[in-house]
Amino acid sequence: MCASKNFSFMDALAAGQLPLAAEVARLTKERHEPSCEYEEDFLFHHFLHRFTVNLQTPGAFDLQSLLARWKALLQDGTTCHFELCQALLDRNSRQFNQALGDAIAQRTETFEKQKRETESREAALTERFIYVTGLALLRLAELGGLETYREYPTIPRLVRLAPSSRPLPLDAWSTPEAGLPA
Repeated sequence: MCASKNFSFMDALAAGQLPLAAEVARLTKERHEPSCEYEEDFLFHHFLHRFTVNLQTPGAFDLQSLLARWKALLQDGTTCHFELCQALLDRNSRQFNQALGDAIAQRTETFEKQKRETESREAALTERFIYVTGLALLRLAELGGLETYREYPTIPRLVRLAPSSRPLPLDAWSTPEAGLPA
């Protein structure tokens, strides 16, 4: 499976399961698969995989070289995903929040376009309300010590569970405020 198509990694991060996300990251292919993904998409996910492992084992991977390769592909341009990764590496809260806002706006625009197209309509009507990748990025930012906003469009406070290495209790649904960030 291509690194950029391994959705279980983002899901584990979004759910606050850092050990599981790190294990998925370790098991994911470490090379670009041109038959199923763009190299820029691979580098985005590969950076996040390695950043996650570095949170548990500091210095395990050189992240600057990944960003240098990505920057070369962008030919001195930039993308919101590149800016998000650069901000995570630099521990720059202002840059992270700006880039996340740009990613949310770009995603919203994409879903608005899909809503008008009959073949993409279902995804636009369901997936647009919660930004799982954005939630995963927020998790990494918080674990990396960055200051984040209390709430973002498509990433409401209610979905931001506290990180845990244990599953939620079976009755967690009955007290949704438990474990939320302040």
